[in-house]
Amino acid sequence: MRASRALNSVKKAIANHAYFKIASRDLEKLAPDAAATQALIEAFRGRSAPAWLVAHLLGCNGHDDGYALVREILLSAPGLLAESYAGVALTKIRGNRAFDDLASLLTEAPHKASREGAAYGLRELGGPVAIRIIAAAGRDGHIKPSVAASILAKLPTPSRRVIELVDSDTERGLLIAAWLIHFRETSSSVRAVPHWNRQETAELGDALRTALARHGGALSELRRRHLNQWLERQDEAK
Repeated sequence: MRASRALNSVKKAIANHAYFKIASRDLEKLAPDAAATQALIEAFRGRSAPAWLVAHLLGCNGHDDGYALVREILLSAPGLLAESYAGVALTKIRGNRAFDDLASLLTEAPHKASREGAAYGLRELGGPVAIRIIAAAGRDGHIKPSVAASILAKLPTPSRRVIELVDSDTERGLLIAAWLIHFRETSSSVRAVPHWNRQETAELGDALRTALARHGGALSELRRRHLNQWLERQDEAK
């Protein structure tokens, strides 16, 4: 029997890992393929393909038979960004059906890298609930504040959610807000995110000033200076 195009692409990527980008594009254009999935599973078990490559390509292939292994990779936290690839791959395989699993992993996975991988998967799904639980995970220390902020900056995070973080009277809440503003100001990848209006920005500014007085020492000098500059610009715009 002639091998499918998906299987051929996977075999090329296993033989030459530099081929993975081409294989990714091929797989995303094709229907989920069981044979390609099995080849990736066998390559991982046989240690002929690294975890990050297998997780990524299983996600691009999208066959449900790959879900269990991708989840295993996420939980094992093998490094080299495999966790980030795995979290996104889970959403590619099951879409919104992966939400509850990712939400549980966000707080219950044993390794922080695994929990952050789950957060990246939730970013792909988006929505108000994802925003809320990612913010809470950053505030409560399940994921790094900078990671929570980078994800929230790419989602339509309402100003009230950021104010809730700032008003939580925690250093991590302030750190997330500071990083989020930094990413919104400097990253080209978040320019499609809606801007907060003048009233929303003013209310956030008031909350930040109060939090800075209490927890400003939690910020690096650079982050504190950037945040103060942002506040000054908002005052000038009034």
